[in-house]
Amino acid sequence: MKSGNLLFRVGVLITLAWLATILVLIISSVEVHWIDVRPLAFSELGDFFAGVFGPLAILWVILGFIQQGAELRNSVAELAKLSALAKEQIEQNSAERRRKSELENLFNFRYLGLKYRFRESIDILRKMEVSEYQDYINRYDENERDLVVSGVEFLNFISVMVRSKHIEKQKVWDVYFMVFRLFGTKLDDWWFENERRGYPNRFLSAQEMMREVTKITDEEIEEYDRKKG
Repeated sequence: MKSGNLLFRVGVLITLAWLATILVLIISSVEVHWIDVRPLAFSELGDFFAGVFGPLAILWVILGFIQQGAELRNSVAELAKLSALAKEQIEQNSAERRRKSELENLFNFRYLGLKYRFRESIDILRKMEVSEYQDYINRYDENERDLVVSGVEFLNFISVMVRSKHIEKQKVWDVYFMVFRLFGTKLDDWWFENERRGYPNRFLSAQEMMREVTKITDEEIEEYDRKKG
């Protein structure tokens, strides 16, 4: 039952009970001669009606305030629900925009990978068997070394995007995990230390990401693949 209907019924019942009580008192007083039955003056008549209906007026005013308070609470609750729904919608829209942005970033990464001739650098890394920088210089010509640098620059760009939270790390790993692992295994500190001479922060993000990836064991990779599959 709604609170408004309940309050109205309570008010009606109290009003009827009050009027019935007044009527009973009047009849009883006449029978036992407590009051003098005679025409009342207008002032006396006004006092009589004020005494009878004054409490009822106060009662209905109080019930009205209670009803307004209940309606106000209901309005506040409805506004809270609407606010929660609006917030949820905003969050959904924000998540959808972020997902779209992440997909666009991945697309752009693939485009940049082609621009940096990324596949060629991967092919070089797969065949690389050196572990010292001088051997690396002697075995690979300038064009091949430039391809390796371009590949690392590409991975560094992706790592910076992850660090700045423009894209989720797991989404990057889903695509480039094994590439980071390949570069991190083949190009150890010996390569970064020499390529970084004069530029202490060069490729820093890529190297950190490679170190993080190479710490993950083959068993952990297999376990993740099983769960994902």
